[in-house]
Amino acid sequence: MGAKSTFGLATFGLAQHSDHPHMIHDFDLVRTLVAVEAEGRVIQSGALGTVVDISQTSNAYEIEFAEPVCCVLTMTRDQFTDHHR
Repeated sequence: MGAKSTFGLATFGLAQHSDHPHMIHDFDLVRTLVAVEAEGRVIQSGALGTVVDISQTSNAYEIEFAEPVCCVLTMTRDQFTDHHR
């Protein structure tokens, strides 16, 4: 929340993904590296979420989680990783 929206093909999932293995794009599945609190509940380290917005001006990413509570959280790049790692 509060991060500026990206605009263009990446928003629709049509952009070419970079060959760089650490690049994160809209709609990528990611895994948390830390526990985070959402609506009074804890989303544990290792939880899976989906990138729904990437700030163009800061290190902020909007990550949507389905469980244990459905929510969207603003996270920094050091708080999550690609789900394949």
